[in-house]
Amino acid sequence: MRTRRSAFSLVEYLMGMMVIAMLMGVVLLAFGGVLNHVTLENEAYSMKRYLEYARDYAGTYQVKVMFQLTPSGYEILPEGGASIGHRLLPKSVVMLAKPFYFTPNLTPSTGVTLTLAVGPRSKKVVVDPSTGRIRIAP
Repeated sequence: MRTRRSAFSLVEYLMGMMVIAMLMGVVLLAFGGVLNHVTLENEAYSMKRYLEYARDYAGTYQVKVMFQLTPSGYEILPEGGASIGHRLLPKSVVMLAKPFYFTPNLTPSTGVTLTLAVGPRSKKVVVDPSTGRIRIAP
């Protein structure tokens, strides 16, 4: 007596693989938004640290320090000196800001709001002109 084994056919196997691939695509799209949010948060905190460094450098060495955008990121330049800090931004991050100075009394030359954006999300890094305090606004 011959027994017949049941097994999946090639078509059934390929259909199963296709369903798994589609589910993985949905999961990756869901995590894409989370990754953009994490990138934006990281860049905002990194920029805050760079601004605090520029502010402290201006106070310690009693020089004006300029924060300016470059085509690929931003840099910190003391007056009459070479760059003391440069950061490249990921290609997905867009930054809107004008150059400004920190003066030796630890305050910026003007009130400044730097905007970082990844897709539809954005974060603002705000420098208070009266106190020189740097904070991240939602």
